[in-house]
Amino acid sequence: MNYHRLDQRRNFIARHFAEDIFMSAEPGSILVATGDVIAFPIIYFQTVEKLGRQITLIWLPMFSQPWYVRQLRECYPDLVSPFDYYDGQSNNLKLLMDANPDHTACFIITLDDDHSSDST
Repeated sequence: MNYHRLDQRRNFIARHFAEDIFMSAEPGSILVATGDVIAFPIIYFQTVEKLGRQITLIWLPMFSQPWYVRQLRECYPDLVSPFDYYDGQSNNLKLLMDANPDHTACFIITLDDDHSSDST
C-alpha cells in the first residue's frame, strides 16, 4: 500500500555518477576506487552496459588479493602491476603509477596507510 514511497525506479544517481566518471576520465585512465558506493556503479556499467571500458578500474579493497591482481592482468593487458598483491607499504600505489607512465591516475579513495604518492 505504501510502495510508492519506496519506489526507486526514477533514481538515477548511480547512473549519473558513473556517466560523470566516464565522461571526465581520459581514455586509458586508471581509476583507483574504494567503497561499494563508488565501485559498484562503475563495475555494473562496464560489465553489463559495456560503457566506460576505456577506463581501468582498480577496486582497492580487492587489490590485496593475488587472484584479483591476476584477474586485472587478464582483463586489462596494458596494465602493468609490478606486484602480485597490494599492501599499501612495499607494494603501493606509487609503484603501480610508476609502472604505468602512459596512464592517467584518477583517485576516488580515502587512504589511511598508503602515503607513497603524497609528494607526486
